[in-house]
Amino acid sequence: MAKKMMIGCLTLVCVMVCAWAEDMEGPDAPITVPVETKLAGPLGVRNNPVRCDMPRGERAYLARLRGPDGQPPRFYRVGSYAPGPYGNILDGYRVTSGTNTVMIFMDMYHPCFIETNAVPGFTIVNE
Repeated sequence: MAKKMMIGCLTLVCVMVCAWAEDMEGPDAPITVPVETKLAGPLGVRNNPVRCDMPRGERAYLARLRGPDGQPPRFYRVGSYAPGPYGNILDGYRVTSGTNTVMIFMDMYHPCFIETNAVPGFTIVNE
């Protein structure tokens, strides 16, 4: 009984903290890049990774890309890489459209962020 009560209390505290944090920043608050963050290069390179929300956000972004033929590319996760400009571990994806294959670096530690720009060589479907 005490264990169930403690789990219930912890769940309530987590919900309250999340609601408080959302009130402080708001769900539509602009995401700003810290002054010390130095982005360089086109979107999708190590120094300017695609920002997204966890693995599901990575896959959702890649599924919205379109190659020159208008078709979705094929992709697979190659692995994790050293921290990027935001200080987070990056994921690398090998993305292929037709005969064009590129590596796209992604930073999945940006809650609620949805990237609306396409990496070079692709277009993107924004709903």
